[in-house]
Amino acid sequence: MRFEHLQDAGIDLSGQPVQSLAVLRGSRPVARRVVSEDAVFGPGDYIDFFAEHRQSIYGDKAAYRLVVSPGEALPLPSDSRAPGVSNPAWTWAEAEYAPQKSYNFASPTDDPWFADRLLAYSGAPAAKDIVLPVSAVAAVPRSATLTASLIGATNLSGAAPDHHVRMRVGGNWVQQATDDGLVEFGMEHSMSLGVTDSQIDVGIEVTGSTPYPFDVVNLERVALRYPRLPVSGESRWFGEGIQFGSVSNDPAVTPPEAVSQQLLSDGFEEPVAGNSMPSLRVRGLAGSQVFAYARSGGSWRHLVDVRAESAASGWNVFVPTVLQGDDVFVATEEGFHRPTIAGLPALQDIQSGRAEYLVISHAQFIDAVQPLVQHRRSQGLTAAVVDVAQIYAQFGLGDPDPQAIKDYITSSRAHRGTRYVLLVGGDTYDYHNYLGVGSISFVPAMYRSTSEVVRHAPVDAALADGDGDGVPDLAIGRLPVRTVAELNTLMAKLIAAESPRSTYQALLVSGASDPGMSFSGMNDDFFAALPAGWSNSRIDVAALGASAARSALVSAWSQSPAMISYVGHSAPGQWTYDPLLTVGDVSQLAGTTAVPMVMQWGCWNTYFVSPSANSLAQTLLLQGSHGAAGVFGAVSLTDISGHRHLAPATLSRFTSGQRVGDVILQARRDLATRGIMLVEPMIGSNLLGDPAMVLP
Repeated sequence: MRFEHLQDAGIDLSGQPVQSLAVLRGSRPVARRVVSEDAVFGPGDYIDFFAEHRQSIYGDKAAYRLVVSPGEALPLPSDSRAPGVSNPAWTWAEAEYAPQKSYNFASPTDDPWFADRLLAYSGAPAAKDIVLPVSAVAAVPRSATLTASLIGATNLSGAAPDHHVRMRVGGNWVQQATDDGLVEFGMEHSMSLGVTDSQIDVGIEVTGSTPYPFDVVNLERVALRYPRLPVSGESRWFGEGIQFGSVSNDPAVTPPEAVSQQLLSDGFEEPVAGNSMPSLRVRGLAGSQVFAYARSGGSWRHLVDVRAESAASGWNVFVPTVLQGDDVFVATEEGFHRPTIAGLPALQDIQSGRAEYLVISHAQFIDAVQPLVQHRRSQGLTAAVVDVAQIYAQFGLGDPDPQAIKDYITSSRAHRGTRYVLLVGGDTYDYHNYLGVGSISFVPAMYRSTSEVVRHAPVDAALADGDGDGVPDLAIGRLPVRTVAELNTLMAKLIAAESPRSTYQALLVSGASDPGMSFSGMNDDFFAALPAGWSNSRIDVAALGASAARSALVSAWSQSPAMISYVGHSAPGQWTYDPLLTVGDVSQLAGTTAVPMVMQWGCWNTYFVSPSANSLAQTLLLQGSHGAAGVFGAVSLTDISGHRHLAPATLSRFTSGQRVGDVILQARRDLATRGIMLVEPMIGSNLLGDPAMVLP
């Protein structure tokens, strides 16, 4: 980071003592080198440090802070010893095929993205051909290792394994693997490379030779780990775990004489003095003005006396004092990564004062959400609105991270008396923009496994489970908005939905029943659970047929019942298989009053993280003044037993004046008291709405 780069970002550190400049990752000081001709930071000066990408499903950008804090400044030491004759050297390199093309919520790995889906039928294999480029292969007596990482995507009934995969190198099949179910498995093959090799042709084939009609395997990654010479070919080179020894195509070479000493760091960091040491020769750098750093035992040092000589392809650079196992970074100035620079917002006090009603919002919505907050205050709740970025900064490392949100909610419950948490902002599972659609995560969800099939479900209730016992500790909901206009529309519906009613009618809807399972019969139980004073009307697909049921649903919805409950099969965008209600049908409700709450007892019906489409629940909330003010339901695949328990426990508490978040929380606690600790009702169901909304 140059002084000028910081100024361009509106950050003026003119005249600050160079000794006081600190780089932090969270609260941890990071070793940095400040290059200056005097003791104060000014024009022409710069700071460098080693930064690492974040390894997270939520993004790869890691936040580092530059602060004026002498007590936290950690100098990066310099070593001024000269390079001696180079030692023959090599390092492990990796050629990899691992594009992130598709998303798999059932992946048993921490990362739900994968490269290719291979679907084979009996007698019809499916294959993926891959070319792995290699270069500068080191002539050492070490084998290369080829690995393929796979995920089984079918789990069929039968004793035989579901999957059979084999791996080819060139024209030869070299490995095969079988496995069963939704599991991670792989293949590994040791092989020799020639020093002139430039690519390895690999084939991965799902054979279709299992006793089942088909076999689906997701290819996650194919990688070749091989010994490579320290050769760059560009403006930087980074090698990890340098190995010295006999390397027949890396002879020892004497470095050129020193021309001049490079500018040392700020002068307050004592260089290590000494004579010449054996060096590491890095070939093919794009320039002669080179900076070098080495890491031993986790600590970096700047290597001052780096020498370069012209070669047929770029420049050969001699790096002194490199030890066996060191990591080494060598670059011209153009080869340094330049970080994105932004001024830090002032830290706010987000931990003091009562906040029974806590709104955690993306900055885009903080001003717009104030009318809803004032409405809750008028009802007697103490309230606070917190920018989610403040939570990242104070309870995390500064990166978007739901764990920081969870930790803050836990703290607020203990210290601010928080009872209701409202998340304001939508989300997307494509945090890296792998699909290229540019979807935005305003407030990230926490993902949890809800079954053997669904391993990555976006469950907001997990953010409220501070003690980790599987039961939320407080009421939580989300307004999955992406624009201020959507927020304004939804807030108006939320406030209007609280208006008292003279009658309380529930519209109970049941989808097409399964053999041995009557959804209509479940509605009988649900109505019996409602408090006294409720009446009901019914729409039963099994009795009316799909077409008549659709017409009846739109008509009954238009009468604005106090609550709609649907039980049956569902997906993110529809109710039941022969759709009873879809995203496209919601516009037919235009001009009608929004229903206060839609309760759904089926699968996937509050899924809200698609990067490219709104779900039915989102459409009911966000399309206009019609639809619904709040939607509750499952965010993943569910089992009917969960609905049989949670629905009556919830509906029995639907009384005027209750807050919807309390109704859901008390129902969950009731199940826990009875020892019914099913994941789907406890964690795997979301409230898309305001947990402090008062039932009319």
